[in-house]
Amino acid sequence: MIPLLHGENLSRTFTGSRGERTHAVTDVSVSLEAGQTVGIVGESGSGKTTLARMLTGIDRPTAGTVRFNGRPIPPQGNRWRESRRDLQLVPQHASRALNPRISIGRHFREVLDAHEIVPRSEYQDLIAARLVDVGLDSADQAKLPRQMSGGQQQRVIIARSLLLDPQVLICDEPTSALDISIQAQIIRLLWERCRGSDRVLAIITHDLRVVRELCDRVLVMYRGELVEQGSAEHLLTEPEHPYTRQLLASARQFSVPGPGADGAASAVPGSR
Repeated sequence: MIPLLHGENLSRTFTGSRGERTHAVTDVSVSLEAGQTVGIVGESGSGKTTLARMLTGIDRPTAGTVRFNGRPIPPQGNRWRESRRDLQLVPQHASRALNPRISIGRHFREVLDAHEIVPRSEYQDLIAARLVDVGLDSADQAKLPRQMSGGQQQRVIIARSLLLDPQVLICDEPTSALDISIQAQIIRLLWERCRGSDRVLAIITHDLRVVRELCDRVLVMYRGELVEQGSAEHLLTEPEHPYTRQLLASARQFSVPGPGADGAASAVPGSR
């Protein structure tokens, strides 16, 4: 079976102003199968976000290839914009993804204009529905980003990504800016909207509760390399790499709740 999304031997190197080279990701190969929910874990600076940006075509790899439905993701241009409907990344820092000069409603309308998925006469109702999905009000369409809190901005970004009903949704710390009560709602929403035999939901997270409860597979990144991957059940109980064991030990040290504990993950219907 052809993976829905496959990255082969991906590397990404950045060159600084003085010519210094930073290897953010080195020779990583990963396959995301349709029907899976995948957790991507690792400390800050391990290459998780860089990998996600390459997999969704936002950044071009220094080396390696990315294929979606068996075909290479095209360079940025008209064909790349078409692929963006099915490949969505929810960034961690919402404020960087929102234009401070335009209203929330216009952010949504620009996406709908670009992809022409519904008639203009349906824009208002669709935007209102997506905002309500993430616990906001339809009247928030009139606000500028600066009139909303960081958590509200994060929910706007999630709602905007769900507008297009993507086949692949990669969320970078989607609940880190949210209150615990809202975390549960957002995790439940992602689970309900992004699960399916033809879809992939991938979540970059430091919260092993979410991984334990939500994910089928786990990828562990360390210093730009993929050091371990496997089923969530196996990897969280019998990790092989020393770094994975260190992550789990740290989670236990800081009293990360297990399955069924109060919190965001336990709100997922049908979770482990």
